[in-house]
Amino acid sequence: MSEIPAHLYLFSDPVAHQDAVILFAGHRITVITSRLLRIEISRSDSFEDRASQLFLFRHQPVPAFKVRRKGEVLELETEHLLFRYENAGDRFGYLSISVHLTRQNALWRHGSSDSLNPFGTSRTLDDKEGPVRLGQGLSSRSGWSLSDDSSLLVFGEYSRLEAKE
Repeated sequence: MSEIPAHLYLFSDPVAHQDAVILFAGHRITVITSRLLRIEISRSDSFEDRASQLFLFRHQPVPAFKVRRKGEVLELETEHLLFRYENAGDRFGYLSISVHLTRQNALWRHGSSDSLNPFGTSRTLDDKEGPVRLGQGLSSRSGWSLSDDSSLLVFGEYSRLEAKE
């Protein structure tokens, strides 16, 4: 295969620093910043390290955080949040995962809806006619947002987009 010209190459740094990664009961939790966590689940402990369309740079300076493990419960605390996960097998549930935003004194639980999210943008308007339904945005007036990149394309060798296997 011929080399991609440098001006067309998309730079990414998708593998987080190993000190920012917590493995717990078939889950991988990455502390990307003191306000941003990446949560993955895998029965085989094989996790996605390629850059996705949404997150190109996961390798960030490791923020200060504390981890407490109590049996099947994991608590992760940063300057801005307290993440709590109670192992419920291979499912995240409303009662098994929560994030307390310490400065806003707000609590998010898995499955919570966000009525203060102003929605995002459409990836494309190709073949669209009339109104386009928008998904959740990356920020919200509620103080939290949830982004699921599990169905997005990932970047492979030479930064080409690939479907996940």
